[in-house]
Amino acid sequence: MIGSILAEFAPFKFYFVGVLGSLGAELAAALREAQSLGGRCPPLYKQPFYLVAKLIFALVIAGPLPFLVDASNSLTAFYMGLSAPLIIERLAKGQLSDKSAALTATEPVAAPAMVPEAEKT
Repeated sequence: MIGSILAEFAPFKFYFVGVLGSLGAELAAALREAQSLGGRCPPLYKQPFYLVAKLIFALVIAGPLPFLVDASNSLTAFYMGLSAPLIIERLAKGQLSDKSAALTATEPVAAPAMVPEAEKT
């Protein structure tokens, strides 16, 4: 019975993995902020509008993103959900080319070079 239920949701697997990636990124940011505040809840996370907006973003943008960019596996779908805010921001600024927007897990991606803070200025 459980197998048949899971089989019905198989087409939505990448959607849910993308949503989890987005929510996981937000949880990591909240934990980092809480740690810097000595374990207290950050004020931003006490705002209902922010929480609802983040949930809607995860459900409406980060979830469908793996379908739109044609994720080839669950790990790629998770990373797409995780990086959805950056992808949307760059698309809005016109900084993504057609090739970079269509990357899949089968194409190698070079890691950005780490530049020490002193060299950035």
